[in-house]
Amino acid sequence: MVFLPGHGKGNGETADVAVILPELVRALHPRLKPAVAGVAAERALLARTGMMSLPALVFLRGDTLLGSIPRVRDWSDYLQRIAEILASDGTSDGKGSPS
Repeated sequence: MVFLPGHGKGNGETADVAVILPELVRALHPRLKPAVAGVAAERALLARTGMMSLPALVFLRGDTLLGSIPRVRDWSDYLQRIAEILASDGTSDGKGSPS
């Protein structure tokens, strides 16, 4: 799971997702390995995912894009979407559930 904070965008939701991220990792341990994207990685992942809203969580298995979750969500929505994304094989459009 890669956190795209929206470098330079000044989005107020970035801090909220940053607080939620470790809670998701704790709740879903050991299924998630978290990372925070630097500027270059964020740009590359945005290009690959079709330029989603930020901040966002992007889910990868190796080089395979499984899906993404843009913006802040309810806790139950995160858990449901992450379960769906992790169960996928990456053959869909890579965007996970609809926003």
